Amino acid sequence: MSASGSGYDLSAGTYSREGRVYQIEYAAKAVENAGTALGARCKDGVVLAVERLVVSPLLELDSNRQVRPLDRHLGVATTGLVPDARQLTRRARVEAHDYRKVYGSPAPVHVVAQRLAGITHNYTLHSYMRPWGAAALVAGVDADGPALWLVETTGDAHGYYATAVGKGARPAKSELERLSFDDMTCEQLVTELTRVLYLAHDDAKDQEKPFTVELGWCCAASNNLSLIHI
Repeated sequence: MSASGSGYDLSAGTYSREGRVYQIEYAAKAVENAGTALGARCKDGVVLAVERLVVSPLLELDSNRQVRPLDRHLGVATTGLVPDARQLTRRARVEAHDYRKVYGSPAPVHVVAQRLAGITHNYTLHSYMRPWGAAALVAGVDADGPALWLVETTGDAHGYYATAVGKGARPAKSELERLSFDDMTCEQLVTELTRVLYLAHDDAKDQEKPFTVELGWCCAASNNLSLIHI
């Protein structure tokens, strides 16, 4: 038995006496210990940014991206366990493709986010599954304009003007709260989110390892197409 969970953490389908599900909390901890991911909406689009540690000088930087396109108008930024994040991205891409195939139009951002949240939540309900150790920021420009949603390890999903997740989430949110997104263009927001990531980065926690910033945006300047940059 686990010392912290007293046996209640052996299954995602078991509640403790306090009403807690320990495996979900462990999954959330995996996200809290991972690189910081940011997202924000502005007056003409939406921008995603992820801090990615360079764990080896031999690493090919283009491999295992954490900011990826889902459709021409839609993208996702992930943080947490990399294999789990890759599978979340794959599932989100399938949902966006299926919506376009069935309805003949691009999937609204909130639809893809809520479908992904439903899939994530399903993995917290059964003893033979484990929760995803990753969180996803789903962003894009649809018929209602720029949109940003956060899908958490619990299966919860909310829309945001701006948010952060990962080890530097707290200082990053403090910086984001000081910005006026309604007055910014996408180009300005790219610079600001990069600045926030550098401020939120903690050399002590990361043992002074170098890091890169992955960026993705969808805005009027890109003809409302999702573009990725590292």
